[in-house]
Amino acid sequence: MVVPLERPLDVLILEDVRADAELLERALSQAGIVFKSRCVDGRDGFLRALADSLPDIILADHVLPGFTSRWALDHVRQRHPYLPVIIVTGMLDDAAAIALVEAGATACVLKRNLVRLPSVVTQAVSHARSIEALRRSEQELRVSEERYRRLFESARDGILILDWETGRIVDANPAFADLVGAKREECRGRQLWDFGAFVGAEEERAAFAKVKRSGYVRYEDLSLEAVGGRRIDAELTASVYEASGGRVVQCLVRDVTDQRLALWELEASEQRYRRLFETARDGILILDADSGQILDVNPYFAGLLGFAREECRGRQLWQLGAYPSAEANARALAQLEAAGQLRSDDMPLQTKSGRYISVEFIANVYEVNGERVVQCNVHDVTERRRAQKEIEAYRSLLERTVGARTTELARANAALRSTAEELESFAFSVSHDLCAPLRAVIGFARILEEKHADGLDEEGRRLLGMVREGAAGLEKMLGDVLDYSHITRSDMVAATVDMEELARQVAGELAQAAAASGRRLDIEIGRLPQVVGDRGLLQRVWANLLGNAVKFTAPKSQARIGIGATMSGGEVIYHVRDTGVGFDMELSGRLFNAFQRLHGQEFAGSGIGLAIVKRILSRHRGRVWAEGRPGEGATFYFALPRPASVVPREILKVHEEAAARP
Repeated sequence: MVVPLERPLDVLILEDVRADAELLERALSQAGIVFKSRCVDGRDGFLRALADSLPDIILADHVLPGFTSRWALDHVRQRHPYLPVIIVTGMLDDAAAIALVEAGATACVLKRNLVRLPSVVTQAVSHARSIEALRRSEQELRVSEERYRRLFESARDGILILDWETGRIVDANPAFADLVGAKREECRGRQLWDFGAFVGAEEERAAFAKVKRSGYVRYEDLSLEAVGGRRIDAELTASVYEASGGRVVQCLVRDVTDQRLALWELEASEQRYRRLFETARDGILILDADSGQILDVNPYFAGLLGFAREECRGRQLWQLGAYPSAEANARALAQLEAAGQLRSDDMPLQTKSGRYISVEFIANVYEVNGERVVQCNVHDVTERRRAQKEIEAYRSLLERTVGARTTELARANAALRSTAEELESFAFSVSHDLCAPLRAVIGFARILEEKHADGLDEEGRRLLGMVREGAAGLEKMLGDVLDYSHITRSDMVAATVDMEELARQVAGELAQAAAASGRRLDIEIGRLPQVVGDRGLLQRVWANLLGNAVKFTAPKSQARIGIGATMSGGEVIYHVRDTGVGFDMELSGRLFNAFQRLHGQEFAGSGIGLAIVKRILSRHRGRVWAEGRPGEGATFYFALPRPASVVPREILKVHEEAAARP
């Protein structure tokens, strides 16, 4: 019986006699078998044919030049064990035929009985194709099982396989074991209620019966209990399927704890936003991003304009006075679309009563549930704008007032400068003019004392001494006044001044003078930085300050004077510290005024030395101050600009002139 075949055959004929090969082809054709054939007669041709394409069947003669069908059979079976090979020969005894079949031949057909050939061929090919289909199915099954196992082992969701009869866990993947904090071996044999999925075994049996009836069940909010008592929110999907001839239940378990938490946080956030929206003390509007229509407003905005909330919905901003027309409104919406934000510091809005108010307006585009909306925040600044206008009016008035007062003060300062210059000129003239008659008085008094002292009694000589002493004091005072005036009026020569050298020079001169009068001075001089200034004037500062220290330490048995300096910001601060009689700090404000003396006549002086110090330091853009306590000594400080911050000489000249003004 010829078995019908689904597709044409590819037949490889191994035959050295061409006529016999044609007989084979004829036998197949007469049986209605559709085929194509290739005929080879030698070993090499046979190997090439197999290499070119694998046939559906091989028809081989038993004895061929140089080899037999047994060699061809062994070669095929080593490489293609399921390829049908039929031995077609002229004569073959039973023993040889059996040996060939045992070696792998599909069948043996005698050439004198080719009528059997078609049925043998179709049966062999049909059987081979069935075997091949089965092998492919098995291979596909193995691949499928491997894919499933890889998925089972690597899935990020938990997977459980439950026994169809008992509902117990047959297997659990690593993800489920990690989820519940157990080992896979600890999961097997347990039931879902052991992990808190159901309240007791009865509820689990009911759920298991349901999935067996329907073939599918889903729980979106199932609570599992992990090892240690930790609760897990999970989604569970159970389905029935066939496996290895039996039914099983597969459960997919997904941890949704974080999703539940995120959902709860989202709901809480929405509630917070709604509370903020409803209670905010600024206006809030929600607009459709495409049309610009108002979708919602909060109570404050509705109250601000005097509308009910329902009256605002469906309108556009230009209908509330924000823009002059619908076209302007559309342009603003396009600008918002392009930039993502729109801001106005002074937008007009019209209330229901027709009154206009000023607001600050900020609009932002964002998404809600996949839809684009615009949130507008509105802050009423009407009162602020009114207050700003009042402030601007007051500022304008103040500027005008200040300008007028500045002009008046400038005139007054000019008058004061003129008066001060006249007074300085007058003082200089008077002092200068008084010097000549005063020198005459002093000279004649000396002549009278030297040549006519014998003609004077004791009272006369006393009075003459008082005249000379008073004239000398007046001469000293006039000299100080002239010095003060000279310091104020003279030009300064700016240069780098070695302050330590100046201090040592002045201290040395004072020490020599003191030694000549029998005093010993203990003067300690620290490191003194250089400055830029007029050397002669700065030498006068040291002379006056050190001279005062020497003078006011005279009553002390042990007089000590210390000189030092520190850096502070942009200044060099020098000091002269003594252990003299000191002074009361309440009287310190008079120290640097001309002709002001804090001590009595027991200390000589005109009271103008410290005023000269102040004037010199002012011309150098410096300052001077003092600290002291009665009986405990005093410290005089003076500060000058650090060399790096000193301006050029031509600029310094301007400051000298300014400092010379009262």
